[in-house]
Amino acid sequence: MDNDHYELNQKGLIIDFFREIKKPVNSFANLKTANALLYVMAGLFAKERKLDDCILINENGNLVEGISSNIFIIKGDKIFTPPLKDGPVAGIMRKQILKIANKHGLKINHESSLTEEHLISADEVFLTNVISGIRWVLAYKDRRYFNHIAHQFIDKLNIMAFDN
Repeated sequence: MDNDHYELNQKGLIIDFFREIKKPVNSFANLKTANALLYVMAGLFAKERKLDDCILINENGNLVEGISSNIFIIKGDKIFTPPLKDGPVAGIMRKQILKIANKHGLKINHESSLTEEHLISADEVFLTNVISGIRWVLAYKDRRYFNHIAHQFIDKLNIMAFDN
């Protein structure tokens, strides 16, 4: 990230699931805490397999988040992100992306649990955090994704974040 704007990653990310440790669903799940074991182990898993990131799942087998990011899935005119009840960190960027999606006219689904099937059937997938902004995903296993919405959203995000 530059000091004055976010840039979309040129090379799409290669991702997979980290299933060895599941994120517990409890009252602390949406908070950033000092308990980093899950994230460290997922990072090591990604590094060993030459992945760019991993998708974490919760104790119910639902998608939660990336190693240090929220996940968004685009399918047609809908945008999906895991509901807070499933344990993703309730990050600042998550809230901003949902605002952008609403203004963009996408139908927002942040109340239904997401599974691997959602990832497989997606048109586009991206990860977000306050440090990197939006990072688009190129591939999960044999599935390939577009980055049209990510391109549009990064411009809107830059206006929201830096044009004050």
